[in-house]
Amino acid sequence: MVTFFIAFFIAAVSLIPLGILKTDFMGNTDSNNVRINVKYAPGITIQENQEYTSKLSNDILEYINSKYPQVVKDISVDLGSQNSSSILSSV
Repeated sequence: MVTFFIAFFIAAVSLIPLGILKTDFMGNTDSNNVRINVKYAPGITIQENQEYTSKLSNDILEYINSKYPQVVKDISVDLGSQNSSSILSSV
């Protein structure tokens, strides 16, 4: 009986290197996007958030275009909490 379990274990573990059992430890990545999370101080208004985020995204786009012309197509900005839906969105 013990021999059966040992043989079964070896057979099961050997499925990974043989490529029969597929494993994906890191998951799929989206290589076409870069995500930047900006966290402002508590008490900032939505208007201030929109103003600062707009300036920040324009500065980032300007910097990237100066270093790597024609690489970045657009910047998308979602304002709001991670736990709720976005309040404003612009491209």
